[in-house]
Amino acid sequence: MAANAGCGKFNIFFILIIYAVVLPVYTEAQSVEKGNGRKITIDDALRTAIKNSYQLKAAALRLESAKAGFAMDLRAFLPSLSVSFGNSDSVIINGADTYSKQFTVKLNQPITTGGRNYIRRTIVRINLLLKQKQLKEQKFSLQDAVWNAFYKLLMNREKAKLQKDAFDISGNQLKIARLEKEQGSITELELLETEIEIKNLEIQIADTELTIKGLEYNLNKLLGLKVFKPLILKGKNLKKYTGIDISNSAGKLYAAALNRNLDIKSLSFELTRSKMELNLIKKRFIPTLNAELSFSVSGSDFPLQEARYGMGLSISFPSTGSPANLSLNYSGQSSGGRSRSSSMKISPFENIKIPLNKKQAEIAVKDANEKRTQFKLDLRFNIERTIDSYLSLRKKILFKRESLALGIRRLAVLKKKLDIGELKRPDFLKEQISLSEQGINYINDVFSLLMAERDIEKLAGLKPGMLKRYAVSIK
Repeated sequence: MAANAGCGKFNIFFILIIYAVVLPVYTEAQSVEKGNGRKITIDDALRTAIKNSYQLKAAALRLESAKAGFAMDLRAFLPSLSVSFGNSDSVIINGADTYSKQFTVKLNQPITTGGRNYIRRTIVRINLLLKQKQLKEQKFSLQDAVWNAFYKLLMNREKAKLQKDAFDISGNQLKIARLEKEQGSITELELLETEIEIKNLEIQIADTELTIKGLEYNLNKLLGLKVFKPLILKGKNLKKYTGIDISNSAGKLYAAALNRNLDIKSLSFELTRSKMELNLIKKRFIPTLNAELSFSVSGSDFPLQEARYGMGLSISFPSTGSPANLSLNYSGQSSGGRSRSSSMKISPFENIKIPLNKKQAEIAVKDANEKRTQFKLDLRFNIERTIDSYLSLRKKILFKRESLALGIRRLAVLKKKLDIGELKRPDFLKEQISLSEQGINYINDVFSLLMAERDIEKLAGLKPGMLKRYAVSIK
């Protein structure tokens, strides 16, 4: 009778192992649904996290503020207007007192800065692009963290189910072992060994459940959910997933990386900025020109009668080692008087580092270009190496699926030995638990496969799940 009961329990175990390794399992979803859980796919999780992230919203607002400031900087190219009013009263002893009032309007128009203002504006634009890239990096990092949290939780839930299945089956084996002990078929020591194996399973289940609680909290936090909710994860089926074929995709992924990889974009921006800064130094001999128009009326009392107008042109070389300024002015009065004036100022050897600054700027351009070139070479190598590792892991998973199937067949043979008394029940139980651990290790390897896919996506600058677009086929 005990043998028949054992055979029935073994059949249940046999079915559960196949069910756990090959077929999709929905018990976790059903159990969470009973707790009013929220169904969520990985795409839902990524969208929710980005939508609810305070850090991303704050960074976006800071970027928009910087863009608005950049637009306002166009004011440097437009004329400036100034309006002034002056009043002067003088009391002179033994002389005539004077009373004077003056109203003046001046218009100053930059004509050219030798291209320096445009270059500086271009550098500011590049810095804005770098800030925009940083925002993308922040979003990319959040997506990566959500992806990892999602699949770690999914993997540990699958692990917990396999452990609980093994515990249920082992519990049935323990009941049989106790009956056999009462009948004298096994010793007290053999029963104790069985109980120890089951107690170890209980400890493993408790550890996994504790890990799951932490992962659930972390995922809720990343999603920006203020109220903790049980989540029903709808991701890849870890028991069936065997990866994608990207054996001939290295070239396409490298081409994608050249356009999408954020580090390459950053290095390209830095190279462009270094070139602009060098160009700024090279334009130091091109003068800055400014024109000024003025009109004023003055008199001792209102209405003011005496009018004066003026025109001026200033020429300066502010970026040379010896800055020079030349000023030309012409003015006339309504009474017919006019005047002309000119002035020139030179500050010899005020900045003797100009040649050194140029040399340093040229070195900065070479450094930025070398960094970008080397990064591209490293990127191509890393993509190819990561693909090779991924394909090797994929083969390993396929072999492990076959190994699990063989393990089930082996357990069937051991069951026959148990029935005829050639194998002790504690030894058989160890084999059952070992096969369950193989199933858990298989789930861990599938998770590692998904992590490898994510590593390739990050190298290519792809969002989670985009790698499948570059696959030859999906299985």
